[in-house]
Amino acid sequence: MQIHNTSAKQSPSIHFFAVLLSLTLISACPFTLWAQIGHGGSPMFNFEGRKAPVDYVILDTLSNQTCLQEDMDETAGGGPMRIGVQRKVKLSPVNCGRWTTLEDGSRVWRVAVQSPGARFVSLFFSHFRLPQGAEMYFYDATGYLVLGRYLSDDVKPDSTFFTQAIPGETVYIEYHIPQSCSDNGELLISELCHGYKDFLRDDMLPSRKGAIGNSEGNCHINIACATADNYRDQSHAVCCITISTTQGTYLCSGTLMNNTALDKTPYVLSAHHCQDITGTITRFTFYFNYESTTCSGSYGRIDQSITGADIVAKQSRSSGSDFLLLRLHQMVPDEYEPFYAGWDRSQVQQPTIGCCIHHPGGDLKKISIPYSVRIGEGSLLPYYRAQWNRQGVVEGGSSGSALFNKSGLVIGQLYGGTSSCTNASGPNSYDYYGRLAYSWTGGGSASSRLKDWLDPTNSGVNSLSGSYGDSLVYTVPTFQDTLLLSCFPNPSLDGMVSFEVDSPGEVLLQIYNTKGLLVDEMRSTFATNTQRIDLSHLQAGSYVVLLTQGDKTYHGVVVIARTN
Repeated sequence: MQIHNTSAKQSPSIHFFAVLLSLTLISACPFTLWAQIGHGGSPMFNFEGRKAPVDYVILDTLSNQTCLQEDMDETAGGGPMRIGVQRKVKLSPVNCGRWTTLEDGSRVWRVAVQSPGARFVSLFFSHFRLPQGAEMYFYDATGYLVLGRYLSDDVKPDSTFFTQAIPGETVYIEYHIPQSCSDNGELLISELCHGYKDFLRDDMLPSRKGAIGNSEGNCHINIACATADNYRDQSHAVCCITISTTQGTYLCSGTLMNNTALDKTPYVLSAHHCQDITGTITRFTFYFNYESTTCSGSYGRIDQSITGADIVAKQSRSSGSDFLLLRLHQMVPDEYEPFYAGWDRSQVQQPTIGCCIHHPGGDLKKISIPYSVRIGEGSLLPYYRAQWNRQGVVEGGSSGSALFNKSGLVIGQLYGGTSSCTNASGPNSYDYYGRLAYSWTGGGSASSRLKDWLDPTNSGVNSLSGSYGDSLVYTVPTFQDTLLLSCFPNPSLDGMVSFEVDSPGEVLLQIYNTKGLLVDEMRSTFATNTQRIDLSHLQAGSYVVLLTQGDKTYHGVVVIARTN
């Protein structure tokens, strides 16, 4: 299934000028890891890693060994590596957990959901509607990993929501509603992913220290090792990806890509077969900087994730070079230190030898150095064949990872092969990478090639250098041919602002400070012509608001004031 397979579209009525982008940083409390972009804040019942008493929902035990045996029975190389299975549930504030009324009249719903034996869990809400002023948090058993705060603005247009993977078998949920709100919202957890392979570890979680990831071999080289010294920048482009369907969760690797507009559009290149899996795809999650800071280290951070993406282009192995291009639903925060990888689409028979950077088995980020790279033969012409000689290999979970040339430019993405740590050299240790040169024109349409997305300016260049996010620019629409946006109250003393448009529907809200820098971006669905939006996370001051709905763009100025 394709998710919102879209094509490039530009509005002729809007002109653009370039400014440096400034993203608001996620607030953090001491001793707390903040993951999955939220709005700061702190759970009320999470006391420095200890928990207040809470009601539990404990699911039936699911055998991890049975799941592993099912994987062994599958045809090797037939698809991405499965790491979890979906469990159908129906959990809501109506049938589980407990409401507590606090002294100030606000209410809190809390529940702990446990899937016994799980290495990690994640939740999928088929209904996720938060009233204005409400807050949602999720955290693990140690209390060090916290997701949130999530607000009404984080509700997706289809009213769904999902979390990144949370280590351990239990996830704690806190839902806060202010005293002034009589609306409980609408929450329904319909799926829980039971992770039976352990791919998340973190040195902030001492109770779970141990072997990292699920890589099969022991020949992998940490990205912090000297072997990677020439590719430090490129390593910041590589991320671990989980792909969830209605039946299971799978794992691949991907690479954040630069484009000729130099506009920070968050495109991630991976492999087509990473989404060619059983069940309807419901969500993508991306983990950046999941790596050790030392060459021999076995722990890495898990607090820099982004959820949600659209498939913008793809081509299968049967018709091309097995590539997948995703566009994240959120820009990558500058605090992640994202590097937008450069690329080379030249038709080269035998490219210079660079490296592959990947997450084998969902393990910490690794680097592998081939000793030979050459073009495939016959039906494998769309591919490069890389052979290895004891400087690392690739395996399940590495699928979709980029092949870089000596200049550090992406020239392809991993499809599959025969290498392993026990077979790390010789003629039988090889893997195939779809050639970016072949994927460039792909199947001849925007949805089956890369050129429309990586060269949106139609420059025709054969290669593009990589760049860090803070050196790129972001385009900001001017007010020409836009409609006046009605905003009230204005000034706003509490950050709650109502916006009025011509008709209900899905909107994109972009907020700029007086220097023209983008400070926030959010999607929302207006149920009526007027929708109240929480901007209380913004500092006091004046902001330009651009609201896009279909082919209409509105502009307005909002003043956020403070009473204290």
